[in-house]
Amino acid sequence: MRISRRGSGTRRVRHPGGRRHRREVKMTDEELLYIEAAATAAGLSVPSFLVASAMTARAAPGMSVAQREGLAAEILGVSRLLRRTADNLNRLTRIAQSQDSLPHEVPAAAAAVRRYVETFAGIVAELDPRRNGTR
Repeated sequence: MRISRRGSGTRRVRHPGGRRHRREVKMTDEELLYIEAAATAAGLSVPSFLVASAMTARAAPGMSVAQREGLAAEILGVSRLLRRTADNLNRLTRIAQSQDSLPHEVPAAAAAVRRYVETFAGIVAELDPRRNGTR
């Protein structure tokens, strides 16, 4: 489900032909408070949250919208760190090749890469426990 980048950022992207189907959902005051809080935490409007919850249940059974959004944020963060670390390793490799010696920063950079890969494996295991963090 795509969210519009205009306005509040909680509105779904327009769909050609509109959305013709409408449902009325009755709930208690407690249920409404819970759903509103969950929608706010996920950064979605209540209708968008309800649709996203149903779509998430289909695509990732047992995972809430908030969990999926949190994992997506983690994956993006780890991805950024891996890119930066790879760039640093490339620079250190160039230095090593030009000086015929290994810079003292290489072991720390390699350890950082290992940590990031382990974090990625943990995220993958959370997304799909059958994989257990491996391919």
